[in-house]
Amino acid sequence: MALNIRQKQTEVLIKALQIASTSNGSTGSVSRDPGGEVYKILILDRFSKDVIAPLLRVNDLRNQGVTLHLMLEADRQAIADVPAVYLVQPTASNVDRIISDAAQGLYSTVHVHFTSSVPGRLIEQLAAGVVKAGVLSCMGKVFDQYLSFIALEPTLFSLGQPDAYVELNDPAARDTQIEATVASIVEGLFCVCVTLGVVPLIRCPRGGAAEHVAGLLDAKLRDALKSRTNLFSEGVAGLSAPLTRPLLALFDRNFDLTLMLQQGWSYKPLVQDVLGMRLNRITVQAEAAPGSGSSAPAP
Repeated sequence: MALNIRQKQTEVLIKALQIASTSNGSTGSVSRDPGGEVYKILILDRFSKDVIAPLLRVNDLRNQGVTLHLMLEADRQAIADVPAVYLVQPTASNVDRIISDAAQGLYSTVHVHFTSSVPGRLIEQLAAGVVKAGVLSCMGKVFDQYLSFIALEPTLFSLGQPDAYVELNDPAARDTQIEATVASIVEGLFCVCVTLGVVPLIRCPRGGAAEHVAGLLDAKLRDALKSRTNLFSEGVAGLSAPLTRPLLALFDRNFDLTLMLQQGWSYKPLVQDVLGMRLNRITVQAEAAPGSGSSAPAP
């Protein structure tokens, strides 16, 4: 079974960007490119920006009709005749900002794509906010996209949690902090499974965080499979056949600490260690020209 996580996530992102009509179902007076794609603005938070960065270049966004991509936290000017696509994490602060943007009439239509499943309380918060502001008509569609991970290569992804090891092994950490970290890891792994459309066989050593994560992930997958029509019904054919299910092996980092020090004989680990590669990119400080007092970064 060939699983290309990078390709799958790219396909989901492109589908999320394709708006063929306004929220009321009519073609409306929106502007379109020669290919018929609606011109739109993409609004990102910090995490979703990291998700898109390794997958889509500016030219790729242009091909999907994205004329501008802006940060959710930044102050933005109103462009009232253009629809906006929000790709953000499901947090209370992000929902408040979406409601504020809609109330100010910054865009003609607002389509919201959350990077993971949205709790019911946040859906209620969003609905109550737009109704109170009287801007229900400008709201388009709301989706759970299950994109809460960063696909760096066809067979390599990151959950984007660089402090997870410290948070799970800190003796001073509170139980609530540890549970929040574990829940975030489980959500990220669940999003990977949904994006790939597979239900893996889970294996892990007994004891430690790995077993805790495995147990919660197993319960989450079972809950998702309870109904006949579920997140995996279209992505998996014949769940009863063991050969169609990949293996997900979970290990604590303490299982093999030397792995963090050992490197393969290739340029990639060398670039990672020496130049600090992040999201498949590096930043090299250019040498200062004679007579100049500082150096400028060069991509």
